[in-house]
Amino acid sequence: MKKDTQDLLVKLGIAIGVYYFVVRPILEKTGLSKTAEQELFTKEEKSAQTSLVSPFSPRYWKDAKAPKTIITNKEVTKMAADLYASLNRGYLGDDLATILSTFRKLKFKTQVSYLAEFFSNKYKLDLFQTLKDGVRRTIDRFTPFNRSGLSDKELQQVIDIVNSLK
Repeated sequence: MKKDTQDLLVKLGIAIGVYYFVVRPILEKTGLSKTAEQELFTKEEKSAQTSLVSPFSPRYWKDAKAPKTIITNKEVTKMAADLYASLNRGYLGDDLATILSTFRKLKFKTQVSYLAEFFSNKYKLDLFQTLKDGVRRTIDRFTPFNRSGLSDKELQQVIDIVNSLK
């Protein structure tokens, strides 16, 4: 092998190593690049949100053949208010314990859908998207360090609770 070719291969190997072991982890930590796990989660998230077979869809409870035991207006009003307040705490972050306990009170996926429809009608927000992004207020545009919305791990906990329902 010629000396030039050998030098080129060594430099190429070093460049690939630097990318995979230095540049790529930095890009993933700063959020400029998504990891394979984040890509998979994003696909699951999109299908959970947009699919009519998803319990987070406001139409699911109307179209589903699953049990249609609907919660009372008093209960759904309190649950929606609790979720909205838990996601609208600004610098305090989200109240994960309240969010999880609200979803644990439900017994059927149709109840999640009914709650999503009520939440959408009352607050003009999509429940799943609000869990993910939090409640965006006008002031949030001027306060960049405001933490709002559930993390991927926290959102997965909610999805697991909902998936375990009948």
